[in-house]
This record gives sequence, structure tokens and C-alpha cells, in this order.
Amino acid sequence: MTTTDAPPADPEVGIAALWPLYLGSFFSTSLMALSNTVAPATQAALGATDSELALATAALGAAFASGLVFAGRLGDRIGRRLLFRSGIASIAVACVLVAFAPSVPVLVAARFVLGAAAAVTLPQVLATIQHTFDGAARARAIGWYGASSGFGTIGGLATGGVLVDALGTAGGWRASFLAFAVFAGLGWFGSRRVPETRSNAPGTLDHTGTVLLAVGLFTLIVGLSLGPGRDWSGDVLAVLGLAVVAFTALGVHQWRLERRGGEPVLPPSVLGMPAMRIGLAMVVIFFVGFGAFMFDFALITQRGHGLSVLESGAALLLCCVAFVVGMRLTPRVVGRFGGPRVLAAAALAQAVLLAVMATISFVGPAGRWSWELWFQVPGTVYGVVLALEFGPLLGVVMDAVPKEIAGLTGGLFSTMQQASVAIGVATLGGLLTTIAATSGFDTAFGVVAVINIAGALGFGAAAVVLGRRSRAQGAAQGA
Repeated sequence: MTTTDAPPADPEVGIAALWPLYLGSFFSTSLMALSNTVAPATQAALGATDSELALATAALGAAFASGLVFAGRLGDRIGRRLLFRSGIASIAVACVLVAFAPSVPVLVAARFVLGAAAAVTLPQVLATIQHTFDGAARARAIGWYGASSGFGTIGGLATGGVLVDALGTAGGWRASFLAFAVFAGLGWFGSRRVPETRSNAPGTLDHTGTVLLAVGLFTLIVGLSLGPGRDWSGDVLAVLGLAVVAFTALGVHQWRLERRGGEPVLPPSVLGMPAMRIGLAMVVIFFVGFGAFMFDFALITQRGHGLSVLESGAALLLCCVAFVVGMRLTPRVVGRFGGPRVLAAAALAQAVLLAVMATISFVGPAGRWSWELWFQVPGTVYGVVLALEFGPLLGVVMDAVPKEIAGLTGGLFSTMQQASVAIGVATLGGLLTTIAATSGFDTAFGVVAVINIAGALGFGAAAVVLGRRSRAQGAAQGA
């Protein structure tokens, strides 16, 4: 399932002219970072329960995940600049809707719209870069793409922290999303210079599959988010039952569509490849833990330890900076030791660091800023380790699958990444608030860290298996 792009519309365009695209990749991480950072302030302002807070945060990821593959194919068909401009304009509108949400249901709906807008925007970014540049220029442009995504987390933390600290709980979180609306508006205005590109052989659009995926993800996350707070009542189980029905229908539809020669959003033949299954399982493990960590960190520091939003962001700043630095160093490390070895070693290091964090949470000193100060050393190393897991993962999986599905592999990874972040918030985030209600946030954070140790060890074991399949695939292609 490959596509052939038309020649570049403007071969002389410079990287500087594509800054709106980098703003789009910035939004891919900053929106969730901002949502996590201002979560306690949002909860206090709207009177949301813990379950409703998790749902409002996870709704963005559910919509984001379900639309990525469809939006990528739509951009191939009707033009990537057109879709990018539509998407980033929709981000601006959705941020305004979030900022003025008067109630939790409206907030959840606005966050879902925001996720859908981000899904329309992001796939056009890398596709435009790959089409517009070649050689060293393409490598530099992709480097800026990765850096802007990394800085998105820092940008979300900083925006939310500064504005909530300056304007207070009631207005600060709303002002944060209004600021993002302004950023998106600037991106829309500047994107007029982005070259228009499209594919000469665009894939077909799977409307039914996209809708079923969105319904399945959203109902799953609604059920997982609301379940703990409602003691898994009948209405929650009914919502989860609807998720089962949607995913079953999706599976049947995808199988039948592929049998007819169509292009399903989640091709069963590709998902059936052992290397793909292992790789996607690693994505789920990593991003469930990552999504929960970012959400839980905001809760333990703000609600558990009484820090302001700005202080909470400052406590995580070194970890985020270390992640960006680690992403820059990852190509050198992988080039020297190989992707599978780096993944396995980083997973083992993550397990050790999570054990340190759990110990700090269980037996660490009490007092404002005490936990946060103890966190800084393992937290900074943790940022580098996360980069060493995230950075090589897609490349290792692509080495283990046929080259013909490389583009589809990237789309599936992005879909599972966003879905897993949302599921992590709904599950492990919900577990943290449940335990915290009786045992305190420190103990709750420690329990979640112990659970993530098991995930890290599973990630490392999968990396070893994936490395063997990657070497076998390389030998087969070289034969």
C-alpha cells in the first residue's frame, strides 16, 4: 500500500517557510501536555469528579487516534496544504470551545473535537516534508519535525504553568487554551506559503472503519474513565459493551474490505504479521505508561503536595529537557549499538528508575517540595531513557517488516500511540485517584510505578524478540 507523490510544487521552498508545519507537530504533543498540566485547575473550576477529569483528558487522545490514518489518506487525495490549513484552523476553534466550556459534558465534547482537529493536521506535516525535500535538506527538516514535537511537551507545561499561576485556577486554564488558539491562528495565517502536495495514487478512504474505530475507542475510554467512580455500575458496563460491539463490527468490516481488495484503516493482513504485533504491543506498553505518568505527575504534585501549576511544571522540566536531549542523541547511540539492544537496555534502565521512584513515594520524606527534589535525579535520567525507548522503536519495527508497508506502519504506530496515551490516563490515572482517596497520593503513585515496572520488563523482552525478527528480515531481503 504505497503511494507515489507528484513532483514538488515548489522545489525552491526553504525549511524556514515550513514553520507552520512545525507548529502542527508542536501541537501533537503540547495539547495533551497542556491538558495534563491544567487538569487539577480544570477540575476545581468545573467541579468535576476524578472520573470525569480522566474522561475529559482522554477524550482528546481517543479522537486523535481514530482519525490519523483516514486523515493521512484524505490529504493524499485532496491536497495536504488544504487539509493542514483546515485542521489547524479547527484547532484554533476547538481551543476556544474548550476555553469557554461551562460544564464537564461540554468540555469532553470540545476536547474530542480538538483531538479530531489535531488528527487532521498532523499527518500532513511529515508527508509534506517528505515530498518537498530530498537528501540532507530532508534530514534537517525531519530533525526539526522531531525537535518541535519534543518541545511541545515543554510548551504545554510552560503555557499552563505560567498562565494558571498568573491568573489563578478559575481563569488560568481557560487562558491557556485561548493562547493555543492564538498560536493555531498564526499557524493558519503563515501556512499560505506551504506548498500544496498530493499523491498521484492516493489510497481509498475507509469511512465505515474510521467511524467504528472512533466509536470503539471513545466508548472504551468513557467506560474505563467512569467505571471506578461509579463502582462499575450497569450504565458503565453498557458503555463498555457498546465498545465490544463496535470493535467486533470493526474487525468484521476490516476483514471483508481487505478480502474485496479495498484498503481498510487497520488492515488485518498487516496486523497479523508477527513483527507488527510485537511492535504495536510495545507501543501500547510504552504509551499507556507514558500517558499515565504525565497525568499522574500533575495530580501528585498539585493535589497531593500542594504545588501550583507553575511549580508542578518546573518540577518536571528537567525530565522534559532530558527527553529532548535524548532524542537528539538517539541516532548516535542506535548507530553504535543497534536499535534492539538500545531498546532492551533502556527498558531495563526504566524498570530500575521506576523502582527508585516507587521507593521515594513509599518511604520518602514528607513536606512540600521534598518528593519533587528527590525526584530530580532519577527523573532527569528517566527523560533520557524514555527518549532511548521512543526514538528507535518505529525504525526497529520497520526493519522487521516488508518495505512495502513502511508508510502504513507509521500510520498504525501513530494511531496506537495516541490511543494508548488516552487509555493510560483512563486506567492507570483512574487507579491513582482511587488509591489516593484512601492511602494518599504518594502511595498511589508508588503503586502505579510498580505496575509500570512490569510493563518496562515486558517492553524489554519484546525488544529482544523483535531484534531477532529484524535480523531475520534483513537476511531475507539481502538474499
